[in-house]
Formats: sequence, structure tokens, C-alpha cells
Amino acid sequence: MNVVAVAMVIVGGASAGPPSDPGDVNCDGVVTATDLLQLESEIDDGDGEAVDDVGGGLVASCAGADVNRDGFVNAADTTALLLLLAPSGTPTVAPTPALGPILTFVGIAAADGTILLPASVVQGTAVYQRFTGVGFRLVVEAAPGSNGAAVGTQLFNPRPGDPAARPDLQLLLSHDAGDGSRTVCQTGVPAIDPPDFSGGQLVTDALNDLACRFEVVGNPAAACTLNGFGNPAFASASTRAQFCVPIATELEFADGDTVVTVRVRDVSGNVGAVEQIILHIGAALPPTATPTRPRSTRTPTPTATATHRPTVTPTAIATLTATSSPSPTATASATASPTLTGSAVPSATPTASATKTPMNTAT
Repeated sequence: MNVVAVAMVIVGGASAGPPSDPGDVNCDGVVTATDLLQLESEIDDGDGEAVDDVGGGLVASCAGADVNRDGFVNAADTTALLLLLAPSGTPTVAPTPALGPILTFVGIAAADGTILLPASVVQGTAVYQRFTGVGFRLVVEAAPGSNGAAVGTQLFNPRPGDPAARPDLQLLLSHDAGDGSRTVCQTGVPAIDPPDFSGGQLVTDALNDLACRFEVVGNPAAACTLNGFGNPAFASASTRAQFCVPIATELEFADGDTVVTVRVRDVSGNVGAVEQIILHIGAALPPTATPTRPRSTRTPTPTATATHRPTVTPTAIATLTATSSPSPTATASATASPTLTGSAVPSATPTASATKTPMNTAT
């Protein structure tokens, strides 16, 4: 592929290089971490030259760089490739056919709008890591589903006592945001865990409580996110509506893992398939929360089925206490230290923890 063709793929067109499977960016017939390096270099450079960070030379991009097959190579493809490279293989829940909107991007951006990459993937779900629970943006993007109906943009639908009065953007959190207040659209937002869109008034209130903080735009020039050149742009070129909220003190995320469950409704009342991300607040330790898929909801709502929910169990750590006596002896006392099930517990011996470095991206 020549320089002009590669530039068209990265910046604005549906041109493709030599054929390859989704994720096979360097045309070697397999999808590996090398493909991730290649994809990141193409998005980073933005100059049409695919830099081979491993071999040090220039290589040709392949059609597999468009991992999600939307006709563009951008941040959404990086996320899709991370899912392909997840240790568990493919996502635990296969894509669910739905009439409603397609989620083209669910993730976070820095305060300045720079799209951030997941730090890791847990059972097919992207995990984003931040040291504090404020100072970033939660971003959801969508496009019309198979029925072609426009993405709904109603963010506040309050009718007290009517559990069917819900916004078009629907998000549930596994932990309270801010103070967790149940007063709609004022301070914090209460958790609904496990996520269950079929619930009654409490679920409807929680949906309105969070959605009312978002802003929605349909023009990429007004997006809250930036491309690799520092210009406003959607994270995915196929996006037709972007929902964005800055996370400040009133919506501060709690330390640990919060599972965010998202779906969007169209103007005809159909909801799309559900997606989830995990926000890990605190030290960059490998998060181990397993996202809990929501139960079936009222028609015409196709949803995924439930899996495991995040759990926390105490782990006993033994400490030795010296006692004064003619013959010094050691007595053991147990101290309970909560830790996430299945995760690595910090110890006196430092261990390496791989994290993903946020990067600028280009549409």
C-alpha cells in the first residue's frame, strides 16, 4: 500500500490494504501483540507511514487494521483489537441482534478530550484505570441499528410514579457515584447491582439521575473528544450521536472497580444491545471484577444474560509479634486485609503490573 492509500484509511476513508482477517494488521496470518503495536503506530503517526516499532522499518498496512470493519482505522479499532487479544479469547457474551442503536464507542477520555485506551481486558470487557475518581469524561457513542431509526437524544424523562418514563441513554453503575443520593438529578447517583433494566421505579430514577448529567451532540465538530491532531472528533467515524459527561466531585467514582452497563434507545422506542466497561479507580493493579450481564428486560428489549458479579473477600495476612521473656518466642496474629477475589495481593516484594499508556488517536 502506498502512502496516500494508508492516509485514506487512517484519516477519512474506507480504502483498504491487502486482505487480512480483522486484527491482522501486518498481514502475517495471525493476530498477536505485534499487530497492536503496528495499529498504534499508524494511529499515532497520522502521516500515512506505518512504522514497524518491532523491526524498525516501514511496513504496509493490511485490511485487518480496520478491526471493527467500520471503514476507518481509529481508537475504536484499538479497543476491538484489545478484546481479540484478551486472555479469555472472545467476549463472554456474543453480540445480541437488536433493532435499537449500535454502540460504536463506550469508554473514557481525559479532561482535555484525549481518548484513553483500556489498561487491560477482563473476560472480553475493557478495563480503564484512573488514580482518582474525578477529572475524566465518560463517553458513549451510538449509530442507528438495523431498523434505521435515529438514535434517541432525550436525556431526562421525569414522570414521578411512572417506571416507564426513561431516558434514551441508559446507564447503570455497580457502585454509587458521589454520595449515591436517590434524589434525581441533583447530587450523586445510586448503584443498581446487579444491573437489571427490568426493575421498577428505582431503576427508572437511577437511569434519569445519571443521563440528565450528559450532553449529546450529533456533529463531530462539536464532540467532547479529540482526534490525534487535537481537533474535536468522534471516537468512531460511524457514530451519529455522542453522549458525554465530565466526572466531577458530585459524580466521583469510588475506589476499586465500578462496572458501567450501557444501552441506548432509538426514536421508535427500541433499545440496542448492552455493552459494559470497568472503571478501576486507584493503583494500577490488575482489576478482577467480572462484569455482570443484565437480566432480560421489558419488550422489545434484547439483552445479554447474567454472568458472575464482582465479589470482595477478606484475606488473612499473618504478622509476627515478638514477646519479652527469657526465651524469646514469636506469636502470630492475623490481620484481615480485603482484596478482590482472584487478584494479585500487594506484598513486600514489588511486582510488575502492566498498564496501558493513554495515547492520542485519530479518526
